[in-house]
Amino acid sequence: MINRRIAIVGAGLAGSVLAERLAGQGHLVTVFEKSRGSGGRMASARIEAAVCDLGVPWLEARGEDFHDWLLTLVFEGVLEPWNPCLRDFDGAPCEQRNLFVARESSSALTRRLLHGAGLDTGVRVGRIDSIGDGVELFDDSAQALGRFDWAFVATPAPQAEPLLATVPALRRAAQRIETRPAWVVAAQCGVSDTAADVYSGGHGCFEQVVNEGAKPGRQPGLWRVQMTADWSRRHLDAEPGWVVEQARNGLETLLGTPLDVGESRAHRWLYSRNTHADLGCGLDPAARVGACGDWLQGGDAEGAWHSAMALADAVENVS
Repeated sequence: MINRRIAIVGAGLAGSVLAERLAGQGHLVTVFEKSRGSGGRMASARIEAAVCDLGVPWLEARGEDFHDWLLTLVFEGVLEPWNPCLRDFDGAPCEQRNLFVARESSSALTRRLLHGAGLDTGVRVGRIDSIGDGVELFDDSAQALGRFDWAFVATPAPQAEPLLATVPALRRAAQRIETRPAWVVAAQCGVSDTAADVYSGGHGCFEQVVNEGAKPGRQPGLWRVQMTADWSRRHLDAEPGWVVEQARNGLETLLGTPLDVGESRAHRWLYSRNTHADLGCGLDPAARVGACGDWLQGGDAEGAWHSAMALADAVENVS
């Protein structure tokens, strides 16, 4: 395949991995992202002097290929291994897991992957039209964003579905995906010496609690509280301040101590987790449109990586 002008919609893990691969093949890549920065569900936020991974709290490998990729990023100084103390919400020890976290923040990983591509933030792509030998992108106000040889969608399924109008099979696959929301609270509590670094397993309104300050190189005292999907769905339109208060009350009970909460933030993930179609990726050479993401494989960060790699391979094989 000769070098092409390629548009990617979405700067999360899948879009960033795809951008790195395609830029490495010599293509001119532009990534459109609706948010102010890269990361998607790997976004991070600064809370006082500390950084919290609001989205995916860590990376973990099931397969050898993804594990090798993570080790490469450790060698490059982007990731750090993390072996936290894990307990369930009753205080019982959990099986040890070999995790990886970004040295600075999760969003720093996507910035590193995007270094060879152009990144256009604050742009919500509303439509992709196939125009014979290429595609044309429009924002959600019907303003033209430019013409490209290919367009690849790397967003959660509900956001991808309207952009896949020219690829009916992929659009139908996106429509079948079920998603789960999650409220996530990051709060500076001033507590760092606790019985565990991670509590998980489901407990009332809590899905998972992470001591962000226990991660390598992070500032102490910052906690990440993820509410369950059911709780988040019931309180989907709640005020963020109220959500912070519920998280604080539960965290005080869990840790067994009053908390002097400083700066805090509540973030609502509408598409925190999802089912997946097991298609790997999607590519329609006639429409010049493709898609990748965890909704096409795996349903998690590792699946998103495999999907992006599969799409990059498919593009490379198109003559």
